[in-house]
Order: sequence, then C-alpha cells, then structure tokens
Amino acid sequence: MNMTIQKKDYPKTTVVVDPVFGYGLRLDEDVSMYRKIVEYVGERISKDEYKKRLAEGLKTKSPLYLAQLTSDAPLFVDARYMGNESRFINHSCAPNCIFETWYVDKKPRLMVVAKSAMKKGTILSIFYIDPSWGIVCQCGTCDGTFIAPDSD
Repeated sequence: MNMTIQKKDYPKTTVVVDPVFGYGLRLDEDVSMYRKIVEYVGERISKDEYKKRLAEGLKTKSPLYLAQLTSDAPLFVDARYMGNESRFINHSCAPNCIFETWYVDKKPRLMVVAKSAMKKGTILSIFYIDPSWGIVCQCGTCDGTFIAPDSD
C-alpha cells in the first residue's frame, strides 16, 4: 500500500471553481472504495504553531488549510502557503473522503482516501472544520451546526 504513496499513483483530479463553495477538487476518473486519492501536503507545524495560525485565521477570516497529521505527538499540516491541489477539497458534514495517516520510511504522511466508490466528476469533500472554531457550516448537508461524520 505504501508503494501507492511513494510512486504517487493517484487518480487524476482537477481544481474547479464552484459559484457557492469557491474552489473544489473534482475526480477525473472513477475510484474504488479506500483508494488513496491524493496526499495532503504542506508545512509541518507543532500544536502551538497550529493554535497560533488558527487564531489568526479566524480573527482575519482568512482561509484555513490546517489538518492534524498525527495524534500521538501532535503534528499538523498547514497547506496555506505550500501545498498541492488537495488544499482545495471542501468541508462536508457528509464527506466522501477521510484523512488517514500512513508511514513511509517511518515518516507520517497524510492521505485523502475515498470512503466509498466514486464516479468521474465527483467533487471531493472531507470533514475538517472543528465545531470549536465557531464557523457556520455551509456544506448543505447540515443545519450549519456541524454533524459529526459516521465512523465507518
């Protein structure tokens, strides 16, 4: 499975513009359940730096591209200034993808993985906004108060 990551053997995707949600990431081919779609990359930061950037982003209403890489020794990824197309995956309370941490040469890598089989043309989504951020959710699948995704 790590060979997929090392070879970057991911399905084709395209960054698209949506009039409601802004940028998004669309699949350009069908994918199977549990397929690794893309690696979420960016600057690796500590929990303290994460808190600082989160507070500043919320204060200035700047886009946030923060994700937790590991839970055992909290490490985070900030894709705001350095990242790839994965930073354009939108939030949803009913996401079609999940984050998974994979290790390659003992180094953690954050993967976006399909929760189910998806068809070409699907816009990717993931649950990544923490309700404690105080942001009103606009995903369209909840009432704006966030619904925790099923743990499947």
